[in-house]
Amino acid sequence: MTPNDRKAADFASSAKRNWLRWFYRTMPPPPSALAMLSLMGGVFLMLSVSLVSTRSEAQTVPDCPWPVGDTRITASVTYTLTEDCKVTDRMRIFGSGTVVTINGGGYSVDASALRASKSIIASWPNTNLIVDNITFIGGGRNHAAALHLGDGATISNTTFRNVYRSAIAASVGVGGTYTLTNILVEDVQGRFFNYADAAMAVSANNNAVFTINNMVVRNALQGNAAIGIIRNGGATVTMTGCFTADGVWPQVFLAASILLESRENAAAASATAGQPSANIRQPQPQPAECP
Repeated sequence: MTPNDRKAADFASSAKRNWLRWFYRTMPPPPSALAMLSLMGGVFLMLSVSLVSTRSEAQTVPDCPWPVGDTRITASVTYTLTEDCKVTDRMRIFGSGTVVTINGGGYSVDASALRASKSIIASWPNTNLIVDNITFIGGGRNHAAALHLGDGATISNTTFRNVYRSAIAASVGVGGTYTLTNILVEDVQGRFFNYADAAMAVSANNNAVFTINNMVVRNALQGNAAIGIIRNGGATVTMTGCFTADGVWPQVFLAASILLESRENAAAASATAGQPSANIRQPQPQPAECP
């Protein structure tokens, strides 16, 4: 190596050492153990606050705006939902000529906290229920159903999801007129034992007169049928529009003359399974499948 080369190498090595010395002087010092613990604690606190906030939001679903439990509604009234809400007991409608109207606004009523023996709404004779644009989640019981209807009802644009055994039952009086329009019943829970003729979507009784316009029943496998007339009920069901039964077991229609007390003896009615009774009227041709 020539003297000039040696000088150039020494200069480069000196410049590199000076640059590294400057770089390390300008870098911040490494965090101490205490600082690292503080940083980790802050991250953990942020995650905890986020989880608590999410849990609190789930727990603060407001109660629905009507009285429940032992309180009786005896005067006509209208309730309008402005958000999803929950119920912990049933609404009870009494009186003579009492009309209760619920404008759902597309919101849902969560009744999943109800015990299996509770309806969401139970109305007595001489009352009328009007419900529109709402989703009911949970609720229901043997014969009584999620909605246990009195002398009359108009239910439209309504979904029943995860109900226990039955969605709609009528009547508790001596007959009534019930109009159901654009109804979806899906994922029926529970199983029937010794409750003959009760159905998973609609159970008609006591001379009830049902008109059903556009209905879909999906995933209802534990009961007697999708639509049934309870024995000795003298009820009539007229179906218009479209009708779809998807994943329904053991049959779609159940007449009062057919007794299915449990899933095990369903084969006894296999000859008439899926056939409407004389009291279940359908237009000719039969309703088309709902889209």
